[in-house]
Amino acid sequence: ADPVVQDMVLQARTLRAMSYYWVVDIFGQGSFITEEAAVGENPVQKSRLDLYNWLKDELEDIVAKFKDSDMPVAYGHVGLDGAQALLARLYLNAKVYTDGKQEGWAECQKHCEEIIARHKGGGFNGSGLANHYLYLFCRDNHVYMPGGGNTAENEILWGLAFEPYYTQSYGAANFIICASITTANMDKNGFSMSSANYGMVNEWTCMHGRKEFFDKFTDGDKRSSLWLKEDDGFTRENTDYSTFNNGYATVKFTNLIAGTDGGWSQENGGIYGPVDSEGKPTMAANTQNWPDTDYPLIRLADVYLMYTECFIMGNVGDQAKALRYASYVSERAGQRAWVEGDLTADNILDERARELYWELTRRSDLVRHDKYTGGRYLWSWKGNVAEGNSINERYKLMPIPVQIISAQPEFKQNPGY
Repeated sequence: ADPVVQDMVLQARTLRAMSYYWVVDIFGQGSFITEEAAVGENPVQKSRLDLYNWLKDELEDIVAKFKDSDMPVAYGHVGLDGAQALLARLYLNAKVYTDGKQEGWAECQKHCEEIIARHKGGGFNGSGLANHYLYLFCRDNHVYMPGGGNTAENEILWGLAFEPYYTQSYGAANFIICASITTANMDKNGFSMSSANYGMVNEWTCMHGRKEFFDKFTDGDKRSSLWLKEDDGFTRENTDYSTFNNGYATVKFTNLIAGTDGGWSQENGGIYGPVDSEGKPTMAANTQNWPDTDYPLIRLADVYLMYTECFIMGNVGDQAKALRYASYVSERAGQRAWVEGDLTADNILDERARELYWELTRRSDLVRHDKYTGGRYLWSWKGNVAEGNSINERYKLMPIPVQIISAQPEFKQNPGY
């Protein structure tokens, strides 16, 4: 068979696998149909366990076939790294997805190790991670994508490519950037902010963080260096969640052009500059309606943290590696290396929060650690109460959409809805 066609088939299967992964993660049971169904045949509803088992076998087969392929991964496409990272993430959540019938710690570690082996050698401390965290979320982050050119720091294992003229969307990076910024000069509230500082014309003034999240960070953490805090007129407390500066402005994704050593471009070739004494952008010479920032679906940093979590939660693997892999992530952010006493469930959950916020992992992480529902872990306005309150266990799964039930009344709704 034509290797190009085979590669396209594997990519299509990987895209489908990602869709079914979200069904398993968010809804549990779900509609299921493949190319083996007859033309016109309706989907069937499969249980979460059945979907998990199908997806596990499907991704194992995809990964095996990608390993046999010599096709390079084109920019904006998905290949072996993306498929295998998705499989590792599936195994990481195996106990949740199978209601305790299966555990996937060892399998997750195995696939993490294979990914790491392909990437280590360059980048931050030879880990393959990008040297500068915030560059992974700016308009130049295409260089860290598969086929993006920076093979020594090829950290984004699977990403969605966006270009302001050809892939205009209100989702992905555009949503994250615009939702986290505003254009306001409100002296009475003690703050000002401009979307132009982040390379954008548009701003949506809608997403700001919770104090429990801020408290996970210490001074000097590069992952929070673009946030606006008290000195900028924002408050730590979230007493009024509808007020934008009630809570820090948690800027992570931008449409800025990367400079050098973690700073932003001030050259004529770039459109942004100058920066203040803390390295934050202060004004833009030009802005855009649509960002050029790609959205990372799975990064190598996540793979390193998955290995460490498997050691902590599943008691598998090597302690020295677990410490070294978590340390790559924390030290890249300007924090200290992990020591043996850091290998706890709470610490790995917090490190994932710091590293992966706004990258589609937090809800799954909290469910896996049994801290999403109930009152075991509270945050501001959980349960619609300022100090946080318990929420019903049914929210571990979202309801099957009414359109699906209406189209196929034989489908069952999730418990509690």
